[in-house]
Amino acid sequence: MKLSANMEIVQNATDEEFIVWLMYKRIDFIDRWELPILEKMITERCDKMNLIWHWGCCGTNVIRSKDDER
Repeated sequence: MKLSANMEIVQNATDEEFIVWLMYKRIDFIDRWELPILEKMITERCDKMNLIWHWGCCGTNVIRSKDDER
């Protein structure tokens, strides 16, 4: 299966590029078929970086350190 442009970024971008992309990526611009796969990929990458993320509003998503949750 060929990866979508979004999946390519999640898989191949540097940590800094990935975080910037994730911060500003809007859920409205992701195809319905791609969304569950992409969310799983994002969560797995964030787990490796000790981060938690959530879709946000007003132009940015929420990205926090897991350490902040304690």
